Amino acid sequence: MEVKDDWVRVREEEFSQLSLTCTAHHTTTGLPLTHQPPIFWSKDGVYINSHTKVQVPAIIHDSTKSSWTEEHTHILLKQGTFWCEAWVTRSVDRLVSNKVLVTLDNWLVLILTAHRYEAPGVTLQNSISDIRHTFAAPFNNYKYTIDPISVFKKELGTANVLAKYRFQVHIPGIIDSSSRVLELFQIYNQEYEKLYEAHGYLNSSSAALSTYCLNHTVKYNNGNHIKWPLTRVGKANPLNYRCEIYGNRLQPGHCRWNYTHGATIDFDPSRCKRFDYCPHNYISIADHICLSFTNPDSWEIGFNDIYKNGYERSILDSIDFHKKEMDGYSVYDTVKQFLGENMGYNQVWLPVKRLVPWGPLTFLGAGASDYPYYLYKGSKLFNISWAQHHPNPDKDCLALDIETDKLLTRPCENTLPFIGLLSMHGLKKIPDPNWKQSVPELIVNASCDPGWHSTGLKIHQDICYKMFLNVENSSWGKAKEFCERNNAQLPTPGVGFLDWVYRQYLYDQGVDDVWMSIEPLHQTNLGEENSGVDMINWKADTDYSLQFTSLTVDGWSREEGGTTKTNILCQKVPPVVLPVPIQVHSSEYTASKTVCVDISHEGRLNTDTDDLKCFMNGRLRDLKSGNSLDCLYKIEQVSQGSFYCQAWMMKPFQLVHFNILINRKPQTLTFAVSLSQETAYIPRLHDATFNTLVPQRVNSMPCVHSFIRKLKVELEKLKLSNVLINADNFFYSVDVSKKELSHNFLVEFEFIDNKAMLTEGNMFEMFEKIFATKENFSDCSIYSIKSTVGCVSEVTVDYGISIRNLTWPKKEASGVVLPEELCVTEGGEPVTRECVGDFLVGYQWKTPSGNCTEEPSNITKQLWEMNRNNSSSSPDAITTLSILTANGSLLKPVDIHLIATKFQNLTNKEIVTKNDLEKIVDTLNNVMEADDKVFESVQNRLNSSSILFEAFENITFKVKLSEGDENLKAIRKHISVECLDLEINSPIIGYMSMVEGQKEETVKQDSKVDFNGSDAAIIFPRNLTHIVATNSGKLAKMQTARKKLQLTFAVYRTSKLFQDHISFPNHSVNSHIIQATYNGQVVKDLKEPIKIFFRPNKQGNDSKCVYWDFTKNSGRGGWSNTGCWEGEPEGDLQVCFCNHLTCFAQLINYNDDELEGVHALALDIITIIGCCLSIVSLLLVFTTFLLFKKWRRSLSNKILVNLSLSVFCSIVIFLAGINQTWNVILCRSVAVALHYFILASFGWMLVEAVHQYLKFVKVVGTYIPRFMWKASVSAWGAPVLPIIVVLVYDSTLYDSGHSNSDAKICWMSSEGFMYAFLPPLVLTMTVNLIMFCLIIYGATCGRVRVTSTMSDKELVMSQLKMAICVFFLLGFTWIFGILAIWKGRLLFSYLFCIFNTLQGFFLFLFHVFRERSARRLWKEFLSVIEKKITSSEQINSQNINNSMQYKNNSNSVTFNQGREISINPRRSPNNQGPRGSVQSARTISSFLHSRASFNR
Repeated sequence: MEVKDDWVRVREEEFSQLSLTCTAHHTTTGLPLTHQPPIFWSKDGVYINSHTKVQVPAIIHDSTKSSWTEEHTHILLKQGTFWCEAWVTRSVDRLVSNKVLVTLDNWLVLILTAHRYEAPGVTLQNSISDIRHTFAAPFNNYKYTIDPISVFKKELGTANVLAKYRFQVHIPGIIDSSSRVLELFQIYNQEYEKLYEAHGYLNSSSAALSTYCLNHTVKYNNGNHIKWPLTRVGKANPLNYRCEIYGNRLQPGHCRWNYTHGATIDFDPSRCKRFDYCPHNYISIADHICLSFTNPDSWEIGFNDIYKNGYERSILDSIDFHKKEMDGYSVYDTVKQFLGENMGYNQVWLPVKRLVPWGPLTFLGAGASDYPYYLYKGSKLFNISWAQHHPNPDKDCLALDIETDKLLTRPCENTLPFIGLLSMHGLKKIPDPNWKQSVPELIVNASCDPGWHSTGLKIHQDICYKMFLNVENSSWGKAKEFCERNNAQLPTPGVGFLDWVYRQYLYDQGVDDVWMSIEPLHQTNLGEENSGVDMINWKADTDYSLQFTSLTVDGWSREEGGTTKTNILCQKVPPVVLPVPIQVHSSEYTASKTVCVDISHEGRLNTDTDDLKCFMNGRLRDLKSGNSLDCLYKIEQVSQGSFYCQAWMMKPFQLVHFNILINRKPQTLTFAVSLSQETAYIPRLHDATFNTLVPQRVNSMPCVHSFIRKLKVELEKLKLSNVLINADNFFYSVDVSKKELSHNFLVEFEFIDNKAMLTEGNMFEMFEKIFATKENFSDCSIYSIKSTVGCVSEVTVDYGISIRNLTWPKKEASGVVLPEELCVTEGGEPVTRECVGDFLVGYQWKTPSGNCTEEPSNITKQLWEMNRNNSSSSPDAITTLSILTANGSLLKPVDIHLIATKFQNLTNKEIVTKNDLEKIVDTLNNVMEADDKVFESVQNRLNSSSILFEAFENITFKVKLSEGDENLKAIRKHISVECLDLEINSPIIGYMSMVEGQKEETVKQDSKVDFNGSDAAIIFPRNLTHIVATNSGKLAKMQTARKKLQLTFAVYRTSKLFQDHISFPNHSVNSHIIQATYNGQVVKDLKEPIKIFFRPNKQGNDSKCVYWDFTKNSGRGGWSNTGCWEGEPEGDLQVCFCNHLTCFAQLINYNDDELEGVHALALDIITIIGCCLSIVSLLLVFTTFLLFKKWRRSLSNKILVNLSLSVFCSIVIFLAGINQTWNVILCRSVAVALHYFILASFGWMLVEAVHQYLKFVKVVGTYIPRFMWKASVSAWGAPVLPIIVVLVYDSTLYDSGHSNSDAKICWMSSEGFMYAFLPPLVLTMTVNLIMFCLIIYGATCGRVRVTSTMSDKELVMSQLKMAICVFFLLGFTWIFGILAIWKGRLLFSYLFCIFNTLQGFFLFLFHVFRERSARRLWKEFLSVIEKKITSSEQINSQNINNSMQYKNNSNSVTFNQGREISINPRRSPNNQGPRGSVQSARTISSFLHSRASFNR
């Protein structure tokens, strides 16, 4: 016998012994009542002629069951739904118990609802026979019983009857028939519909199971179509969604039995906090498709963010995304709808970009794309086409307009979202014996120890895992200890995609379940990306009250503490995988005809998706296997140009960029030629994306052929017959302003005889002679001929202090140079010139940065001479530098650059002595005395600060320590440095800089150090020196030859060398900068992080832990927080963690530091309280206006109510919508509504100001016809104008995160606020202030003094009160907001927050509560109410003894909102008994409880 959810399953031999007992229980104590009420029983909705407390189903006679007599009724017909009822004495109400289903075990009950048209006279037996015939095939002619439940017939005429039958089919489970039925419901759910249709039954016919919920789909009110599996009575999770509720739990559906109509799913989706099947950071948009998207940003940032595991695809990558499903919609249609409704963007980035200017648009995403980007017509299968005039050759990144289905090119700096689609088709089948075919990267062995496995599906960090079989009977705690002994932890399937990985792994290992953890991964080098829980997969029947969590093949569960398991699964973070060494180089054996691509860890290639791509001059080239020691992969038959490769690598999944190789032919001079043609640019003909095909290229050759022919003729005239001329790398560009098309190509001059080879200078002289006539080639003319090596030496004329020549040296590749002559501008900056271009387009000089307008100082001249002489080896050079920079405040920008250049020369010294180091530190300390602006200008153009810093770092490693010395230090005002030679087992693990540089010392292992007295400190993981030596390959040498590893610590007490205002806008360095560097070693991706202490210069919560990244900002360097995160403060020190070594600092948001923490919380509390108080007060204003006709006649009160309405709407919208940032459209709507109602309140304040002016100042002759109508149109209508302007100009200005794509509240961006909100505010406040002064003057000094009964003091107080009333009425509280933006932010923020949120309260207080006429009206109104209540009480008191009871009735019946029904016995005061009730176990709020007792 089994009991579940009021369903009693009993074996046939036990059926006769089953009894049901109906008992009434006390509502509070739960004890049975002493006096049980009379009851009666029901079975399947039919009353049974029985009133006994105990009922035996086996002996119940149901007269509705066929026409058989009681003694012949089959035992199957004794099954059914039973419940008991009790009538309330002397009442028509009845109390109903819970319902209990009694069925026989091993029998299945099928409910058939059959509708058809039939002839009159068809008997019930005929209908049963027809049903048997209809379902003969699925039931396999086994013995089963059909019992009719209901029959309904309606005559439709003399020859037709609409018959509706419902039958119960009892199918035995001891044979295969019931399994066949379940199989049909689970796999072929439409099989029964086909059987009905084939035998003439109507479409309304159906089939159901009494104790199984069918495999079906339900559309709920939230719009989701939820698929439910075939499930037995009990809890079940949907197939395509997970309903996440509080506490990382899942809410399942509940399959409820129904014996006469079929079981149904009970599910309420309104409780779901998150309703999705996909992991967090993904959204389910189709049956098996998960969508991820990035914040709107530049193409480069979005591209790096969107690919997480290698399986994401863009919307055009697969033709399957564009195929229509049965509902008529494709995945693409669903994505369009989602983006339009939730993000407010109609354009998205595609992973397609030009790698070189005017090059072809190239697909760069992971995997391959089905869309033919190289065809202008695209593909009919996608229904996507190019927008008019696109692609634009000057725009390098590709976007898709999902509203118009058009492709268009955009500047890569534009901000658009990237979207990625992840197919879950393979993962939804897990566990699956054929998983390697659908998800081949699910379980791999890469980068893990022997016996450990990993996964190719990326999570926040790499994970290795291993199953330990038959270990011991382990509890959860013992399993956790076992994993920790193996330097691992219990599995965390909630992270990333590990749930699918581990469940498949259990299936492959033949293990049913293991212990698991729901805690996040250890925070080792996770930084700000704390893994948390990405996935929840609790089984439907999980008991969340149990403590210990387990992982099964089917999901997660919780178990009791005494449970043990014999198998243990452990996971761990593997050792750091070093970046894959990859290189592009020319083949040593085939000269310049072959380019090689080498990868040291080829196994980490994402091989299944062909993700190694190489490009020549921006065009994709085919790769072949090298089959030699020289090349792993090769590109054959290459020409000259720029070669670049990229690869999507696994473990971890990432895009790896190769080095750029410039491949040149030997004995060849190459020039970039551009020919101009006056013709229109036609994208399909001229864009490099499409003209890679031969026919298009041939049409563009006449100009090129004519040019080459001219060259050959002229070279023959010059008797240069030993030169081969070739044209290559053709592409078009366009000058839109001149409407000219440029034919660009490379001309190669290959000299057969090396001795006869000319120089570039000779060639340019020859070009000037050949093309002096400026003749045309076909219909093209020469635009330019440039070097592909760099910018040639050139002389320009400077018109500064005097006219003179400046000689610009030859510059290979692009870069900035100084002239050979000393030349500075008026601000002391060096005059520079930039060489721009690349191999493909050639190089050219830009104009000089300025003129020589200032005479250089003596310091500048001497520094210039030192650099010209290049006297780095001179013993006096270092001393001279120290002396020249003694007064750092006199240094100019040009001096900083010259000093940096000199430091760079000093790195060539073989040995730096102790005295040299002292002088160099002196010089650097002196340099840092210069003004900040001095560093900024030369850093932006010449990268001088970074050069100076990097050169100083290299110089410290040149220091030669004498025998026995382990360290050498130098301490100055702005910098401290310590150089050390460490052995592999050195105890030194850190460095500490004491307050104000009074003391600097190293930190040794196991030493007790108090860091509270330090300004900055850095602590290494144990044995870091040993780890660095091992990774660098120097361990053996250090052990045998007693070599040492050099380490430098440095502390910079000023950030002048670290100029970066781009990476983190509004942030500044808030601490000392501390550096730790091993000589020649890049230390990164540490398993155990570096710990850094900082003493902040000023307190604030919006801070960041950063390091100096030399590669940022185009190689100029900048702050980055990658791999760094904040820890908990220790005393007065802030703590940072980083997984690498370099220069560290703490940044703080200097625009937001005062309003964080306690201040932010206080302002939030004040805002909420003030807004709530204002809402209540404004409601009272509206109530007064609506109740009293006399009060609303006043013009002042009409204006007041309109002002109150605008303020009320703005407050309500603020409270309800200010944080609705989860939906872009909703958030923008909130911002627009706030903008409108606040501007409307400004308008009504201005109206009130005019009205008060006319009332108190003008007084006479102030009537304005239709004043209220004009005021309403102006105040309610004018705010629409700036809103329309903003929406038309740029709707994203209503995103508060417009500048950084990270909106915290629903409000305008700073730009929108500045131009669309602040001007109306300032204008309104200015006019109101003028009016306020006039009103106060008119009310005090501007009127004729009259005799008053008030004293002077009382008169002054009265005038002061009036001034305060007008102050709040005219909205002068906004002045505090303006001042908070300007200065004194904290003080005025509090004042603005207090007074502005209470504006509604003050309006009610001063203009209703304190207004005499309003008080009088309220007093009269309340007095009338009081009289009515008193009169009503006197009348009702006469009948109170007769309420709620009948004459001679000893019981009263009460009802409550919870549908609770109670019988409350009424007894004499001397005999008070307990309250009785009849309880229902079905719902908590019902009271008749029928308990089934089973008597053997």
